[in-house]
Amino acid sequence: MFSASRFIDTPLDEHGTARLAVGLALDGRTVFLEAQFSGFVYAMLNHIVAHMARFRQRSAGCLRQSVTVVLPYGGGIPLLEHHREEEVAPFLNSPGLTIGCPATPQEFYDLAWAAAASEKPVLLFIPKLLYRDNSLRSSLHRRMPEKALEHFGARIACAAVESDTGGVTVVAFGRMISTALAAAQRAGQHGIPVEVLALRTLKPLPLEAIFHSVKKTKRLVTVEEAPVSGGFGEHLVANVTSDATMLATLWATPRCVGAPDIDHPAAPYYASYIPQTEDVLQAIEDTFHEEF
Repeated sequence: MFSASRFIDTPLDEHGTARLAVGLALDGRTVFLEAQFSGFVYAMLNHIVAHMARFRQRSAGCLRQSVTVVLPYGGGIPLLEHHREEEVAPFLNSPGLTIGCPATPQEFYDLAWAAAASEKPVLLFIPKLLYRDNSLRSSLHRRMPEKALEHFGARIACAAVESDTGGVTVVAFGRMISTALAAAQRAGQHGIPVEVLALRTLKPLPLEAIFHSVKKTKRLVTVEEAPVSGGFGEHLVANVTSDATMLATLWATPRCVGAPDIDHPAAPYYASYIPQTEDVLQAIEDTFHEEF
């Protein structure tokens, strides 16, 4: 199953390996291409955006691009700045791409199989701490995907009870889900109902699940590791508030929690860059107590 004929030992050249993946996919292969750290995805950018994402449209669906680009991302470990970034935002407005982000080993297994079954290119952002966090380890259910990758959508990681005073929906993905859950638990101790929605696909957005949760809680907070400016949270909020029904549903201004709009600090200060439980809790409290 894992014979040498199924692997290609490539040079440390992200631009070249991405070009090789495009060619193999055009030859009808199913390709998994891994960057050791997602910070080097920019070296692959031209081939991902200009070729992988466009060949199906150029060929009227005749040429497949079954390429999954595996991108271990995010901080939490004391490495250099290009080894702890999160680069979801640059790919949100590239048609033809699907973006997934597992939060558990089982989700990675399921999403990887679904990505392999797709004829479209997939960016699979994997939190690096998924490789190290013993608390997430569990037995894998080895199974084939029952649905296409685009339909994995979101799961409710923490449900909120409906209340006359509403609550707060917190939308997160990857390792920020655990941060959101910790903040939700503390908010619950203060009498604030919080529903945590864990996204498994970031593009396309599972808007139906997001709308359903926000209709119940009337308030919205997003959490991400990257800077807020032009980021995933603002993209999500724009999708919610551009819907007239959802805009009328909101009882407070949506808030986006993310990293500060600066370069990554030196390794000893990496933890101060990533949103912490207190940051998410503050956004939840501010949103819940706001008079809209």
